[in-house]
Amino acid sequence: MRAMTDGSNEGWMPDAARAPELVLDASATTAASLELNGVPCVRVAVVHAGSARLHGCILRITIDGLADAAYERGVESIAARQSLAIDVSDFMIPMSV
Repeated sequence: MRAMTDGSNEGWMPDAARAPELVLDASATTAASLELNGVPCVRVAVVHAGSARLHGCILRITIDGLADAAYERGVESIAARQSLAIDVSDFMIPMSV
């Protein structure tokens, strides 16, 4: 975006080198009471395919130190330079009992 606004080429990559990106729509903070009442801290993951089609990918969310809390979901194919919003509201941070 910067290259488009101020004429600078810093940070610019040719289209062939654009890598996929992942953007999470998540709360900055969460609390046990929210999680226990079904209010997710991560709501949506948006995958931007970059310059190549993505096919056969898996979205994985992990929490450092909690190996058994990994969340995985298959991602449908995404055409080059397209985006896909993935509902991950069923990902919940595990609460110790």
